[in-house]
Amino acid sequence: MTDAAKSADKEKVLIEKIIGFGLLFDFYGQLLTDKQQQALRLSYEEDLSLGEIARLTDCTRQAAHDLIRRSEQLLLHYEEKLGLIALHLKRQQKAAEVERVAEILRRDPSDFLWAEYESRWKEFKECE
Repeated sequence: MTDAAKSADKEKVLIEKIIGFGLLFDFYGQLLTDKQQQALRLSYEEDLSLGEIARLTDCTRQAAHDLIRRSEQLLLHYEEKLGLIALHLKRQQKAAEVERVAEILRRDPSDFLWAEYESRWKEFKECE
């Protein structure tokens, strides 16, 4: 693998991590302390270094690192126990399926498609 390919892979992983923790923070951020929220915002949203975060949160670089890692672990733990993001993503998928069938029905309202639509709608409602 070339250096450029390795760099692109690392960048992709970093982007996925940032998006993943952004989603976790959106769902569970309010369960964290103010200091944990601040550290994660500074790290992910502001893209500050550990030294800058340490200065702004009045702690050492090691303490800032530990605070961020513990906060990330808490967010992952909340999702593992509560599963709100998984449920949200499942509902989005089901809603897209319902919308797809509804669009087809707008063009061709056959009995078979109505049955398909009702089936998808029932699945969507069961996600609640």
